[in-house]
Amino acid sequence: MWRWFLILQFMLTVLPAGAAEPVVTSPAAEIEASAERIVENFRKLIVLHDGSVRSRTPAASLAGRMLFFRNRELTAQLVEKLTRAPRNGDETGEQRVGRLLALFTAHTDWWDIDRIALLGVVNETRLRLPAGEALAQQLDRKREEISLIRAAYNNEFTAALASRAVSVVSGPRRAGWDGYLGYLRERYPLTRVIDELNPAQPEEAATPRSASAEAAARDEWTDGGLPPKTVLLTFDDGPHPKFTAEILQILAHYNIRAVFFQVGQNLGVVRGGRAEPSRNANIVAEMLRNGHAIGNHTYTHPLLPKLAAAAIDDEIDTTQTLLEAVAPAHAPLFRPPYGARNDLVLAEVADRGLRSVLWNIDSRDWADPIPQSIAQRVIDEAEREGRGIILFHDIHGRSVQALPMAIEGLLKRGFRFARWEAGVLTSEGAPLAAK
Repeated sequence: MWRWFLILQFMLTVLPAGAAEPVVTSPAAEIEASAERIVENFRKLIVLHDGSVRSRTPAASLAGRMLFFRNRELTAQLVEKLTRAPRNGDETGEQRVGRLLALFTAHTDWWDIDRIALLGVVNETRLRLPAGEALAQQLDRKREEISLIRAAYNNEFTAALASRAVSVVSGPRRAGWDGYLGYLRERYPLTRVIDELNPAQPEEAATPRSASAEAAARDEWTDGGLPPKTVLLTFDDGPHPKFTAEILQILAHYNIRAVFFQVGQNLGVVRGGRAEPSRNANIVAEMLRNGHAIGNHTYTHPLLPKLAAAAIDDEIDTTQTLLEAVAPAHAPLFRPPYGARNDLVLAEVADRGLRSVLWNIDSRDWADPIPQSIAQRVIDEAEREGRGIILFHDIHGRSVQALPMAIEGLLKRGFRFARWEAGVLTSEGAPLAAK
């Protein structure tokens, strides 16, 4: 099974095998190149989830997760370029953002749907500007324009990115959407995308499982062994300075506790073995005050089975150091990025006294842009599974919108919410027989 992780290595760079990174020499060119790469990745993501049988495989799902995370990184990098303080002879922030907005008109080869790819850039940049500024108003107008495009195609767009067969979508198909999919399939054939992954690599040698790996595999949670009609809310990839705080308010309203798996680079840096927390440490402190659990989600969110033991150690230990500084009462829980782990990863997790935690109810909020659809997916999967661990991400505005709808739907169907408390999973104060 691990050959899927080997053949998907291109997702970390999103460039064809053998291709080199483009040489970019000016801030203006950097902005354009970053925006173009985000749109290119967005298109490939749709191809990977276009509703065809082959695109609904576990490999396509993993590829989509990795590509989406890569676009999150590119979005963050582009926002930094747009909003950083001007240097000597540099363009002002207003000029840089103006260049971004100009791309929407200059790129006549972009379909209107392609502009959805840059909604995150527009949103994140807007969050850093005071409400009254003229530039903020321009970004607000652009956000509204993109939102209208998304609304016009919401059914088809959600079906593609959520790996649903497009034929099940109610209502008439749009000629524009059909034309867009046809264009993407011709330009980025799925077979060619797979071929770019360079699958001709040796598979991992079969070796006896170590005692540590055996123990970690035995203790790993997928559904948590929870009783029927019981779910545990978990959130990955934070903390986010805005969306995590909003999620905490929602959870407080419903008196629900969750587990937040933190990406270490969002918490700070470690220099000389000493943690230097970022401003996000305040959000983590609020999580603990509200009774939530904090877990380890590595430092940079890599595909761990691709790494050597020393690199795996560094990913886990750097985040552990930061958690010990900002959340001394953090839980001994670990979630591998993308759910990808092998015996080496499991052994390293076990050697640190951590428990690997996966999920069996996926909100797919990383791909689905429609909050109502995200909420309904969680409800439907919880009903089908009967119990389990729900995966959300606290880095998306749509997750904030979907969460109350999902909670309300689950409560109406008789579900109760588990929490991590005093080293065990409990519900309404009673310990649960989690395995």
